[in-house]
Amino acid sequence: MLSSWKQQIRQQMRQVRRAWLNEVTEPKAAWDLAVARRLAQVLQDNCGLSSSAESGALVALYRAMDDEVDPLGVRDLLPQWQWCYPKVEGSDLQFFLPQSERSFAPGAFAILEPDPLQADRVELNHCAACVVPAVAFDQGGGRLGQGKGFYDRALKNYQGLKVGLAYSVQMSEGLFPRESHDVLMDVVITEKFVVKVRSKERIEEG
Repeated sequence: MLSSWKQQIRQQMRQVRRAWLNEVTEPKAAWDLAVARRLAQVLQDNCGLSSSAESGALVALYRAMDDEVDPLGVRDLLPQWQWCYPKVEGSDLQFFLPQSERSFAPGAFAILEPDPLQADRVELNHCAACVVPAVAFDQGGGRLGQGKGFYDRALKNYQGLKVGLAYSVQMSEGLFPRESHDVLMDVVITEKFVVKVRSKERIEEG
């Protein structure tokens, strides 16, 4: 019953996101940059390093699919930081630090993934933060993903900062029903506001 409810909400939220992107006057890249700027600030505030540090923290990022928030703009804002990316291996995600932008190839679900022959495998718990996409988030850090459970499994024992990215139209005012395997985010970032889940603080635009 709950799985049926989740699938229905997924379909609705995908439609909402697609419709919103078609209706807004600014290009998607502008909204993605707004999210990236807030992400850069959250990472600096929470990972113990400043933008002037000679070497930055290692952070797990992702390559966007479809109409997801594209987070890659954060790399230009924090050029000294290191970024690893997930690759689907069986039913799990493994994370790799690519040698260059040429170290990616289309993988599962046609998403660009690191080529293991041109990347170094890293343990997720070595990352100061893990940045995660979703179909929808709620105000309590609840996440509705694509339904495959990859990130729930990857983050099960993760000790770093869990950061969700979405557009504001993907935020639910109510809380999603929880399942035992669900992993909550510590922070959710949109183009308009940042939700700090632990302190129940919502920082609006401006």
